[in-house]
Amino acid sequence: MSLINSIYQSKIEELNQCFKETEKKVKQLELYTLELSIPSINQLRYVSHHLLKASDINNLSVDIVQEEIKKALHHCQRAKFDAIEIWITHLLGEIKKFEEQYSSIKETQDVITNYVGYLTDAQNTVDALNIISDEEKDRKEYYDNIIPHYEKLQKIVNEFKNSKPLIATLIEDNNKEKNRVRRHFTINVIIGILGIIIASAVLANKIGYFDNNQNQSKNSPIINS
Repeated sequence: MSLINSIYQSKIEELNQCFKETEKKVKQLELYTLELSIPSINQLRYVSHHLLKASDINNLSVDIVQEEIKKALHHCQRAKFDAIEIWITHLLGEIKKFEEQYSSIKETQDVITNYVGYLTDAQNTVDALNIISDEEKDRKEYYDNIIPHYEKLQKIVNEFKNSKPLIATLIEDNNKEKNRVRRHFTINVIIGILGIIIASAVLANKIGYFDNNQNQSKNSPIINS
């Protein structure tokens, strides 16, 4: 009798599904962060250990085989949970770096209209991670609660990443507009100053003209006779 074609089949299928999900998460984490999830890999080693023990079904009771499969499934779930927790920590770090670099830039909120809301979501995740100590929490229930946070953080990080070139373009466009306005203002000021100078020169010429006429009138022999 084999583990696959026996009363253990449903649990083996559950373990197989968990292993596939965990392997996918660990590979994604490695590709995304360029780091191995050592805690997850260690947990998967325990999966193999208990599964090999359970495979000796001819020499073990049904209860012991079921217990070994249960232990293997537990370690597989723990491997997935550890990978997700590491990934969440990495995503929070990416959000923090973005915040430090872009929060002071006006164009950030012009491009990411829900920027403050995203930062609030990130802080809520930090609070959820810290709310219960490792000794007190039920791991499965805990991760069932934080997986939605993980999915939300991934979307936030993706949006932040995709927004970077848009923010850079908007900054460039705004700087061009500022330079255009500045040049336009400078030209207007210069024109205004030139207008004042020209007007002053014209006025001075007129004053000089009237002064000369008055002097000529005073010196005229007809007027002085």
